[in-house]
Amino acid sequence: MKKAFIILLFGTLFSTHVGAQSFNLARLQDSSVNIFSLNLGLDHAFQAAIGIHHKFATPQNLIVGAEIALPSGDTPFDDWKLKLGGQYRIWEKGQFQLSTKAHFLLRKRRSNVDRNLGLGSDVGLIFGWYRPKYFIGTELSYDRNWVSNIRHGDEYLANVPSAVNGWYKSRADHLNLGLQGGWSWDSFDLNLRFGRTIRTMGRANIIPFYFLLAGNFRF
Repeated sequence: MKKAFIILLFGTLFSTHVGAQSFNLARLQDSSVNIFSLNLGLDHAFQAAIGIHHKFATPQNLIVGAEIALPSGDTPFDDWKLKLGGQYRIWEKGQFQLSTKAHFLLRKRRSNVDRNLGLGSDVGLIFGWYRPKYFIGTELSYDRNWVSNIRHGDEYLANVPSAVNGWYKSRADHLNLGLQGGWSWDSFDLNLRFGRTIRTMGRANIIPFYFLLAGNFRF
């Protein structure tokens, strides 16, 4: 019973997520380039994220990279998420492209109750119409936290002194469906992403949508 309560608590509270950075693929055709990105917006809370990616000189537009997101809060770095992975084009017809993405996720959340360190994954599809100066597309992704290392705080131990620290299965997940688009010039992209986020297990999200403004610098 105690273990089930901990899993439910984690699934309810540990829900910070950020979708992958969007790129204008028409600007990246058959070239090798680095991309620095900055995201600001609302994703369960106001958050900022920075990332660095590399696009390989392959016809499939293979992009790999890392991104770290920091939600707003009273104490910096109490909550964060690290994302490692990339995306790969699986279909192209004229100016239309379909890409798949996959990421490894490492998340941390700290409160008076406990400290949670979670391991998860994010997989999805991105379909869009890409032109050198602009693009528009849609995305469908599934974000799941699989296991969590929980270290209980003094406040929780005062009420449940027999609580055990360790690894537990997690039920935190999100199904994300949204739109994305952007404008490109010189070495810069300005992108907008918004959509709906749905939890398939546990309680519904308090804020069931996301809205992110992002900038890319290619070098």
